[in-house]
Amino acid sequence: MLRYLQHDEIDKAKWDNCVLQATNTLIYAQSFYLDNCTTKKWEALVLNDYEAVMPLTVRKKYGIKYLYQPTFLQQAGIFSVKKITEETVIEFLLTLTTYFKFAEINLNFGNPIFTLKNILTTEQINYLLPLNNSFAEITSNYKNNFTKNIKRANKVGFSYFEDTNYTEFVNLYKKLYHQRFNNVSNNDYAALKANCHFLQTKNELLLKKVLLNKNIMATVILFKDKNRLYNIASSVTTEGKKLRANYFLYDKIIEEFAGTNLILDFEGSNIKGIADFYKSTEPISEHFFSIKFNNLPALLKVFKK
Repeated sequence: MLRYLQHDEIDKAKWDNCVLQATNTLIYAQSFYLDNCTTKKWEALVLNDYEAVMPLTVRKKYGIKYLYQPTFLQQAGIFSVKKITEETVIEFLLTLTTYFKFAEINLNFGNPIFTLKNILTTEQINYLLPLNNSFAEITSNYKNNFTKNIKRANKVGFSYFEDTNYTEFVNLYKKLYHQRFNNVSNNDYAALKANCHFLQTKNELLLKKVLLNKNIMATVILFKDKNRLYNIASSVTTEGKKLRANYFLYDKIIEEFAGTNLILDFEGSNIKGIADFYKSTEPISEHFFSIKFNNLPALLKVFKK
């Protein structure tokens, strides 16, 4: 039985158990993360007794409920303790279209490609760097330009530190990139801070920074679970960019966590320069799909384009 549940009907203990035990577990689907990113305005599809779950991130416009992808929440979709088949995806999505007439959301890497009339799919690429090998083995795969930029950065005199002030990190990110990412709202930044706060209490928040003469050159907010370090928000100042502080930062992170069973999840990017930077470490490509459907009446199709 596939059930549609309102937020207050969701058993979050069972939900989190399913997500954490899922073959395709991701931090984004844990209930605290969804609560913060949506101000508790998410709903769900649940298979039987939480054997598989799908978060529904809901908004309302002109009185119409629709699904959207929250900022700082890269992948959603179906999570299951068993391997997810195309038939399972189709069952969930067909059920979804009976409750919502419009959606623009991301599935996750564990959700296979499918074919359904009136649902548009777009492939997205994420980049993952396994950290199980030694630092020397990992760096031997760096592309030449990445190695050259690290050598240049190592001559500058940078220092690499751990920090605890996530508010400072979020504010720096906002200051540097609010014009580039003008779709990110103040509520989104508040949600990011709320997730930082929660994870800090669990020792699953990592704040790394690069300094030069006590001045911040680059920072990154990393979330941690049992499998991954999630590259949630990284920043590099104008001077830091010129001096290759971002190369120094990621090289130090890789050095610190090399030899662990973690994966550095770069989160990908549709911005070519950023994507090329991540690809210079020779990561693994991980594919997932975004979906869109618009079954609104003709007069309402301008509601979202």
